[in-house]
Amino acid sequence: MLRPLRDRIVVRPQERIKSAILHVVQSERPTIGTIVRTGPRATGVQPGDTVRFGTSEEYLSYTEILENGEKLLVMQEADVCFVQE
Repeated sequence: MLRPLRDRIVVRPQERIKSAILHVVQSERPTIGTIVRTGPRATGVQPGDTVRFGTSEEYLSYTEILENGEKLLVMQEADVCFVQE
């Protein structure tokens, strides 16, 4: 089990539902997910929150990991754009 440190959070990404009508050739990285765990300094989010995060590799550097066959993302709390209410 992962235990994030400082302001790190662990997010379970939600894959985008693709249209059965439109055929999209280019695959996109997920930008929405559910928080699974938070570090002790992550105060603006909590487990269970649905969040949107960015994907620009120029300024974001989150890590993709596999835990028990499930893809999870480890990122800083600052990488979250907003919490969906």
